Amino acid sequence: MPGSPWSDDAPRPHATAISVDLRGGWSCAFHFRQTAGGSYAGVAEIAFDGLRRGSLVIMQQPSPDAAVARARLRAKQFVSSRSSVGHIPT
Repeated sequence: MPGSPWSDDAPRPHATAISVDLRGGWSCAFHFRQTAGGSYAGVAEIAFDGLRRGSLVIMQQPSPDAAVARARLRAKQFVSSRSSVGHIPT
């Protein structure tokens, strides 16, 4: 959606990025920032062997630690759902 604060071309002022440890060739970069209301939200970009496979929107969380914990949980669920059925991304 053009103009969305989470679109690839939108600037992300004061955004923080972290890597989330995953397994088996999967990786995740979580970009988050503090909202005007004081909560924290962002986008987790998931990749397999360096190729982007999906994005997860992490809705408002009360603290940076809660936002990172939510991103970690959802990213692991994303990978698990693809790994448990023997799905190999194409």
